[in-house]
Amino acid sequence: NFNWATDGWMKDSQNIPIMRVKDDARITIPYKPFSMEHGNIHNTGKTLEFEFATSGVFDYNTSLISCFSNGKGFNITAQQAFFSSSATKISAQYKENEHVRISFVINDSQENRLLYCYVNGIISGITQYSTNEIFYQDPELEISIGSSDAIIDIYNIRIYDKALSRFQTDRKSTRLNS
Repeated sequence: NFNWATDGWMKDSQNIPIMRVKDDARITIPYKPFSMEHGNIHNTGKTLEFEFATSGVFDYNTSLISCFSNGKGFNITAQQAFFSSSATKISAQYKENEHVRISFVINDSQENRLLYCYVNGIISGITQYSTNEIFYQDPELEISIGSSDAIIDIYNIRIYDKALSRFQTDRKSTRLNS
């Protein structure tokens, strides 16, 4: 449901390419990040990064980027991002109308079992997960993007089947600093 005039592939006010999702437009990324086919998160870790901006918000609780099933996964709204496993939840807040990069990093079980949330490369939340934590979803979902209650501009989405270090998630993006 993209109209390709006021949404779809565009450039933002700084002439940076974006994918604008608004009104009835939706994106489904055919990747299930919490599927066993991508390895055991306890052994490998995982990093999920979303670089985006929100605007024109009517409902601040509406899901803009989501992969959440039966209490596990992540949900990103216009001002808050959270990640949940079977027993652990971590979240961060930020402002709408700003270009932000949200990163969730799950260390493997050999690295102190830490779960981090970064906003623009800065640790905004940290917690330790238990040895019997479950990250896998049932049913497994793909990543969905879009809402009729806000506009979201997507700059980048990166998913790694390993935990990035704090130095890797703290990389300075010229786009974020301009």
